[in-house]
Amino acid sequence: MCFFIIANFQIEPCIALYERASKNGHEKSLDDFKYFMIANHIHPMVYAELALGTINKISLQQIEYASSIMNFVVPEETNFSKQLNAWKLTYVHLLKARILLQDDLS
Repeated sequence: MCFFIIANFQIEPCIALYERASKNGHEKSLDDFKYFMIANHIHPMVYAELALGTINKISLQQIEYASSIMNFVVPEETNFSKQLNAWKLTYVHLLKARILLQDDLS
């Protein structure tokens, strides 16, 4: 998370939300999305300190601060537990990406 936040990567968690909802329901996915958004607003130095072992957990103050500065917008999707139409295509692309990562490409 430290690297992603510093590098300004925009992580799209929607496929994971649908996966979670297929087993545990729409509301659990919304909760997970909110937790992810809070985690995405924690200062990157906190993650660096976790990785280096100088702290062993994220403090409640950090979590509350991240919650206060984020602009949480509920996703437009009303049913994360529905079957995705294009999930097979997405799955194939992910498998191909994994194969390419394993190949010795110059």
